[in-house]
Amino acid sequence: MIKKLLIWDIDGTLVDCGAAGRRAMDQTFKVLFGIDHAFDGIAMSGRLDRVILREAFQKHGLPERKLSNFYEHYEQILDDILGQTEVKLYKGIVEVLNYSSAHEDMINVISTGNCEVGAWLKLKHAGIDHYFEHGGFGCGFTEREALVGYIITAMEQHYNVVFEKKDVVVIGDTPHDIVSGKHHLATTIAVLTGGYSRADLQKYEPTYIVEDFSCINDIIDMLEV
Repeated sequence: MIKKLLIWDIDGTLVDCGAAGRRAMDQTFKVLFGIDHAFDGIAMSGRLDRVILREAFQKHGLPERKLSNFYEHYEQILDDILGQTEVKLYKGIVEVLNYSSAHEDMINVISTGNCEVGAWLKLKHAGIDHYFEHGGFGCGFTEREALVGYIITAMEQHYNVVFEKKDVVVIGDTPHDIVSGKHHLATTIAVLTGGYSRADLQKYEPTYIVEDFSCINDIIDMLEV
């Protein structure tokens, strides 16, 4: 029976895609709308694609009805860029995913600001998509707390289980991940592989902070609490 729900962020937590998502968004705007550097000045770290794209469309005076057309082109452009990019897994990620996947009481799911096609492409190019079957994605939400709540509810319904608050573990590299996890009284693991320092993340009082996932025994202790 599934007991522990591990909710993983992607960029800065599982993988380093070398800003492939931003480059693909810029190229898509160039192809569709003839706009260069469309996302200059728009923050992306930890934010949801739906919010990022809405801001870009407003900035450039574009109607949001063109958003579906954007995603169609973005998928192919991102796939091409990822194919030319060295997509790196952070230390210890495979070991932790192997450990959790080998335990029938744990399930790995995705909670990401990426749109769904972008998320699966990044996981595929990193070679870890087979560890995940379910997730919540940034194309359908404007708040990370709602995204995490959706995932918890969806997994409880799918597996016919009610998770204890401490058995929901939100793992990410940004304050957004910590805040969204704490909103649902979940265990939070903040990792320093993204762009935030220990001091930056400590302000949000995560349950744990780790440099990376290379100390597998420490991670196991956190997951087994």
